[in-house]
Amino acid sequence: MEKMNTVIHQLLNGETGTIHSLTPDHVILTHIIPAALNEKNRHNKFPVHFIDNRLPLSAEPSAENISAMIQGGIMYYPAGRSGMPGLVCAEDGLAAPGGKLVCTDKNLLELGVFGTLVVKTDAKKTDALLKKGSIEIVIPGSLGIFLKGKPGTWVSGIDIALHILKYYNLPEDRSVCLEIFGEGLQFLPLNERLNMARVLIDLGYERLLFHVDEEILAFLQDRSGVEGQYYFRESDPDLTVDLSGVHLLQAVTRSGELQIESVGHTPDIHVDQICIGGDTACRYDDFENGLKMIRYTPLPATLGVYLLPGSQLVYQDMIETGIAGIFTEIGMEILPAAFLELATADPAAGRTRLGTSCKILRSGGILAGAATCFATAVTGKIIHPQELEFIIKEKGRFHPETRNDAE
Repeated sequence: MEKMNTVIHQLLNGETGTIHSLTPDHVILTHIIPAALNEKNRHNKFPVHFIDNRLPLSAEPSAENISAMIQGGIMYYPAGRSGMPGLVCAEDGLAAPGGKLVCTDKNLLELGVFGTLVVKTDAKKTDALLKKGSIEIVIPGSLGIFLKGKPGTWVSGIDIALHILKYYNLPEDRSVCLEIFGEGLQFLPLNERLNMARVLIDLGYERLLFHVDEEILAFLQDRSGVEGQYYFRESDPDLTVDLSGVHLLQAVTRSGELQIESVGHTPDIHVDQICIGGDTACRYDDFENGLKMIRYTPLPATLGVYLLPGSQLVYQDMIETGIAGIFTEIGMEILPAAFLELATADPAAGRTRLGTSCKILRSGGILAGAATCFATAVTGKIIHPQELEFIIKEKGRFHPETRNDAE
């Protein structure tokens, strides 16, 4: 057998197209409750976790199901306490370099940022996995994306993902594993790597593996006691992306087609609702950076701005540091991450909605990075953060009717 130089092939010890029998380190369930959970012949080769992040709270499993799960050794995270499953798993140290997870929720796929292989499956296959103790998967092909250079001041992981989708020809085969590596990673903090991964996943490329570096190890140091297995791509990259050439982008669907364009390309787009967070740009650093940019500027009275921290831990950090109080004082509302699902269940008829999640895009709204969303929150129309800086410096130039004025 020829030497395997890609991460996915080293991790699974096999070539593209071959069958691999995988025994996961953890199984993460969300809305699916397999029948095998309550069977005595269920294999206990791996821990099973049930993370509930749905609203309304009445949607959670019945008391009988919850009791049966707990008695069966299932780690249960109740609705209203946890948050987005991927973030909760990261905070609890369930993701580790070279680790293998099986899940029933797309949200977990972003854990590939930690060098963790995440396999999404359905209820039937999950039920079989719990009975048998393993699952068979086909080893996918890989595409190496080398990042170089340093991104600009306001460029987010969302902008980088949209840049790749707009300017590079990614494979039509969406089962391919995108392997992200290169010197440019050192300039991407963890929250932006996760934002980048999330958008690539939500727009079709569900298999991702990032190289692990000191940024990842620092995050995992106090969270995971697992000794990771480290794999590094040795093959030449298929694509090289210069982060210094990435500019702020926004995405919208027109006539059924995804359109990715520069922020400010279409001037005077007035916005009625802004959702920052939920499942992308939902970590503490995303909110802290946004507040530094807009400072204490009150928001327009007619604009609804919602912050959705990705987990209770993020929300608690916002409260303890005081930024939650500042956000509410200037006119933003802070809501549970699960609210995003309700907010985007139906198109915003007659209103323009902007946000950091692809769920906003699919509900007929506009997708953009957190910096663009925060800048827009101050003016009520989509602008570049650089323009916002100028507006704030030229205080006399901008006089919106703020909530304080309306009161």
